[in-house]
Amino acid sequence: MWARRADWKTRLVPEAGFPLRLIDVGPLKGVSLMRRLGTLVGLPGSIGDCKRLLREFRPGAVLGVGGYASGPAMFAALRLRIPTMAFEPNAMPGLANRLVGKRVQAAAINFPAAAKWFRNAEVTGVPVRHEFFSLEAPPAHPIFWSLEDRRAQGSSIRVCRTILRLCWMPSQG
Repeated sequence: MWARRADWKTRLVPEAGFPLRLIDVGPLKGVSLMRRLGTLVGLPGSIGDCKRLLREFRPGAVLGVGGYASGPAMFAALRLRIPTMAFEPNAMPGLANRLVGKRVQAAAINFPAAAKWFRNAEVTGVPVRHEFFSLEAPPAHPIFWSLEDRRAQGSSIRVCRTILRLCWMPSQG
């Protein structure tokens, strides 16, 4: 697995016992022109790093799930002619998946509307572990809102937790 530096995965993945290799890559959307230019200047190096890692690991295929690290990894795999597949859980794909969507060999999507961004797209839904369906609802507690800077990419975990808490709350009539 690859991740950008200072990402939540840099802690969670090794804790789970999986190897993690980091690449230097930054955002292209929602940032200042200077930050975007810095990312663009560093992109060839990020793709080169990914190509070295792919040659080292020799995977049979590469699965891209979008995000900063996914873009360079998918471009590197495509350049090395390694089979690629994109996973897109959103109706509107993010930038990384939009850029590689027509080049990948296959795509697993959650919404039919996303199919226009990919070649060989298949509506698969979002994979959910079996254990998810046997969870009991947590005890009711007050509504918790997580107000954060939308540009903070790590906020998605907190937002998901908030949504799950709200979904499990009993209706208050």
